Amino acid sequence: MQKNGFTLVEMLTVIVILITLGLLVTFSISGIVKNSSDKLYQIQIESIIDASRTYVLKNSSTLADNNEITLCDLKRASLIDKDLKNPKTEEPFENNLIVKIIKNDNGEYDFVFDANSRMDNYYCDLDISVALNGNSPSYVKLGDSHNEE
Repeated sequence: MQKNGFTLVEMLTVIVILITLGLLVTFSISGIVKNSSDKLYQIQIESIIDASRTYVLKNSSTLADNNEITLCDLKRASLIDKDLKNPKTEEPFENNLIVKIIKNDNGEYDFVFDANSRMDNYYCDLDISVALNGNSPSYVKLGDSHNEE
């Protein structure tokens, strides 16, 4: 007897093998994506800590031994991007998130960022403008330069 095609068992075996391979590929790709978002999150946190160090260097004369600064403070100082996003959620980091600055026994500062630590009832306006007095009033947004004519 001559065989013209595949049996039902052979077809089902091939389908099961293909589904198994598809699931393996899907799970490994999702693991890679999760791992990369975790690494990107750590990079974002490190950039926030680095910006906090720069903020402290620029403002060390006005800081007490233990301070808290917000992401809004870092954004106003143009030390981090205004639309910095959390790679885990794809949502922007909230402006009221806190970086704790603690002066240790050596006189150096330690920085702690906790994504769950927020300043309550905090309002952040990143588009602050200042009215400058002169012959005619002019308005300058924060971060812009102003030249007296």
